[in-house]
Amino acid sequence: MADPDLTIDELARRTGTPTSTVRMYRQRGLLHEGRKSGRLRLYDDSHVERLRLISELQERGFSLAAVRELIDTWAAGRGLADVLGVDPAAELSADAPTLAADRLAALFPGGFEDAALLQRAVDLGLVTPDGDRFRIADPRFLEVGTTVLAQGVPLAEILDLYAEVQAATDALAARFVALAEDHVWAPFAAAGHPPAQLPAVIDAVGRLRPLAATLVSVALERSVEQAARRAFARRADKA
Repeated sequence: MADPDLTIDELARRTGTPTSTVRMYRQRGLLHEGRKSGRLRLYDDSHVERLRLISELQERGFSLAAVRELIDTWAAGRGLADVLGVDPAAELSADAPTLAADRLAALFPGGFEDAALLQRAVDLGLVTPDGDRFRIADPRFLEVGTTVLAQGVPLAEILDLYAEVQAATDALAARFVALAEDHVWAPFAAAGHPPAQLPAVIDAVGRLRPLAATLVSVALERSVEQAARRAFARRADKA
């Protein structure tokens, strides 16, 4: 049985949300307008569900801006690819470390002094110009790159290898997203995108990400080990 219409104070008590917060959500477009009745604005079950959804998503690490984008995406009936674009971690991108050009070149002696190689790193998304500095997409790239360079591998070949790895992981990522679309998002869409299920769908998609990374890491580790054994065996036979 549906609940009767609620005043804003009753809605706040029902959901455990401060009245001021309910007003703020309404002003920011997170909560749809209630029905006008004289001087009052009345709310119903859909508002209760929306407030609970906002609370759950915030508990899972989403900012209000991300919650708004996610709710708009879901309400518009768009697909999983759009939902995947709403990532609470994306807000941290501004915190990515930066290096001066000379410091970056010093980490790769004989490498980034070549403007063409530096431009290739930019094109691959490894570094991004930021004024007179370069923003590093992930410090782990620097760690891997400098370690491999120290083993005598030229920077040009390191970038070639990264481009191949990126192409392979892009293809694998597309496969994982297709699995999520077929087995997580499609049932949700078929059920009419019920708001109560949205946090569970986000959780399921979120769990697939680290699982995909683990699977790729384990498979690559095994492949490298097997390839190394075969290479050493060939050289041993020649010796």
